[in-house]
Amino acid sequence: MVPKELADLPPVLTVDEVAKVLRTGRSSLYEAVKQGQIPACRIGRKIRISRDALIAALDGSTEGRT
Repeated sequence: MVPKELADLPPVLTVDEVAKVLRTGRSSLYEAVKQGQIPACRIGRKIRISRDALIAALDGSTEGRT
């Protein structure tokens, strides 16, 4: 079951938005993305994270990863 706060997030998030949700620093989040712990896609120089992929990563499942 997904908490309401996560379900209410926009479908695509920025690094700053995810860092705020996870209550972590941007550099820690960039490292997690680099290591594949949080799936993300790069659009030009920007990194975007799917809400569904983030929820799946937090659940520890592989569903929703790209």
